[in-house]
Amino acid sequence: MIVDLDALVDSEKVADIAEALTGASSDMHDLIEKQRDLAEGIRNQPPTFTESDARERLEQLSRQKLDWRNGDDNLLRRQLAELSGIVKRVRRLKEGGVSAYKDDPEIYSLLNEVVDGFAQVGLFFVPVGQLEDWVVQLMADVPKRGTSKTDRAAIAADCIRAATDNSGDVWAFTRRVLDYLRAARK
Repeated sequence: MIVDLDALVDSEKVADIAEALTGASSDMHDLIEKQRDLAEGIRNQPPTFTESDARERLEQLSRQKLDWRNGDDNLLRRQLAELSGIVKRVRRLKEGGVSAYKDDPEIYSLLNEVVDGFAQVGLFFVPVGQLEDWVVQLMADVPKRGTSKTDRAAIAADCIRAATDNSGDVWAFTRRVLDYLRAARK
């Protein structure tokens, strides 16, 4: 199973998936405990968007001339949703992936250990954050707005399969998943 990296902060979901894949072994219990520690460490880090940035953006939004009759309520709702996404503590993980934590050796090391541990049992976390953002050059013509996350992920998978240049980290990741699946079939 392949999931976006930010799923790591949902400890219950990760535990349910891991136990469904492997059963409740003591090794899995230890890995899930490490994942919970990691999730707590990530959630305890403040957002990269500062308080003053948030105040400034809210002030900009409050100064807009709004008229609900012109659909400005929808515009404001989209802008507030965008701001909400920017303020999320997991944004760094979601948009920067594992490498976004190189400046924090403790989290970076634990993140690599947990991602590798789950890969051993068939649960693969996309190390760059989100699958559909991995191959930006292949997804340039696919708008984020108006295209569901599920559709973007499916399009990304199609683009990866159709690409002629099969070098780089996305293909190494894909080969690792395929190697796991081939070994599991034997």
